Amino acid sequence: MARAAAPYGIIAAAGPVPLTVAQELRASGHEVVIISLKTITDADFSGFDVHDHRLGAVSAIIASLKSSGVEKLIMAGRFKRPKLAAVMPDMRGAKILTRALGAGDDTALSIVKEDLAKDGITVIDIADILKQDFAAVGVIAGTAPDQDQIDAITIGAEYLKAAGRFDLGQSCIVESRRIIAVEAAEGTDAMLDRAASLRDPDLAPAVMVKMLKTGQDRALDPPGIGVETIKRAHKAGINMIAVEAGGVMIIDPESTIKTAKDLSVGLFGLKPE
Repeated sequence: MARAAAPYGIIAAAGPVPLTVAQELRASGHEVVIISLKTITDADFSGFDVHDHRLGAVSAIIASLKSSGVEKLIMAGRFKRPKLAAVMPDMRGAKILTRALGAGDDTALSIVKEDLAKDGITVIDIADILKQDFAAVGVIAGTAPDQDQIDAITIGAEYLKAAGRFDLGQSCIVESRRIIAVEAAEGTDAMLDRAASLRDPDLAPAVMVKMLKTGQDRALDPPGIGVETIKRAHKAGINMIAVEAGGVMIIDPESTIKTAKDLSVGLFGLKPE
């Protein structure tokens, strides 16, 4: 008798993406095990095999995955770096988190990935499941960028390539060949809110550029853009957003693209180098 395929595991952080992954896997005939993180996970996983754990209960999380036969794991959703005191880690969690919380975001997630591998659990690229939801090359919504916008996008992309080596944010905003805001620990949406007060209405409309960090493992917290980001960009006076094709996920593509069109915000996929 053929061995049943092992279920996929999903560590579900905030937002709708974990549920989208689970539904896609189920539609493809796979069993799915959800690790729901208390106070973080906010999607409704009714009908799925759900295991509720606090973030710091690493031993219990791994025990749930192993007892369910999980060999491949997807980390999905918005992960926000916690404070150690709020995590309440178990012994194994404390060892991991002590190392991870003192490192940059990419290094921290790599530490978690390496620890899971010790138990035979491989963290896989979310694009293996949702390839169709990652940005394509060229116009995604609106019109192609004009020459002024291309010049601004080029400056932003060059900055992000350099900044990514320091494990620094995935986005920046450029206005008339001048970088006016960069993403750090606050995240993309907070950067956009801050940029609204930095714009000069007498200059050309600003553009936003979002890319994978240099050398980033796409399986670990890939950048994404959704409806809320489009709305905040529009409010900040940004009418063009360039994202790295194949590197940036379009969250809820239908709604995001419709919102971009309705608000006249161009969305353009940059060919990766």
